Amino acid sequence: MHERHFTTLLAFIVSFVTSIATAAEASDEQVVKAQVEHFLTSLGTGDYEALPAMFAPNATISHPTKVDDTWTMSNETFEDWFAARVASSPRRFFREPVNAFTVHLDGGLAFIRADASYYVDAQLRSNNLDYFTLIKMRGGWKFVNASYVSRPIAASQTGFNLAEARKLIEANNARFTAAHVAGDQATIDNMFTADAKCLPPGAEPVIGRDAIAALTKDYLKYGVFEFSEETTDFYGDGDLLIDQGNYVMVYGSNRTRETGKYLNVWKQEAGKWKIYSNIWNANAPAAPAN
Repeated sequence: MHERHFTTLLAFIVSFVTSIATAAEASDEQVVKAQVEHFLTSLGTGDYEALPAMFAPNATISHPTKVDDTWTMSNETFEDWFAARVASSPRRFFREPVNAFTVHLDGGLAFIRADASYYVDAQLRSNNLDYFTLIKMRGGWKFVNASYVSRPIAASQTGFNLAEARKLIEANNARFTAAHVAGDQATIDNMFTADAKCLPPGAEPVIGRDAIAALTKDYLKYGVFEFSEETTDFYGDGDLLIDQGNYVMVYGSNRTRETGKYLNVWKQEAGKWKIYSNIWNANAPAAPAN
């Protein structure tokens, strides 16, 4: 009887410990996947300053390249790779959603393959195979190596993708509104085409990037404390995109709160989607914020 109880207890303990280990491994798998997605998002949105905290000391970046059926490998320290990224101007923007993960955990190490699609300006440019090695440190999971292999997409397969275009324009809208709050006029000016048209409420049209820059300067001098845009309708093609939505802005010494609607027409200039036409108006007379 005692032997049976001991065997049952032992089986329970083994099962309990195994379940804890399995749960911990599953949790680690989700964490390392999230770390990879965080890295790709930060890199693609130009948030380079977020990258160093993700990497362990002495980490490396590798890039295998195939030329004439021969593979070569270039390696550099994360510090050298990061310095080159920060020094590059303008920063390169892209989206690289992961379609599938393969994860192998071995104690405090994680080996990851991420099959991803690489989009620039809403067009699929390549299918990437990204490989990452991470180590579990006191501060969490850190990259010790990142490498990637690009498989370029044939020109016949790089069709326009409206869903990707919407994500790109919504990201641009977030940069546009954040730049107003930060008083970053250079970023705002660079988001308009050279021949852009601005149609402010109760005023004559403002035509050309330089003239719009002067208008923006007048707006920014009052101070913008909050600004957000929400897309409600989105349509277009590879030539023009129409973004229609609502906005909320808090500005001025009285913290005036204004809600309204906007319509932006975007077109490509030098390979980048920029605002070609910009119109907005308030839903009602603005009122001081509470």
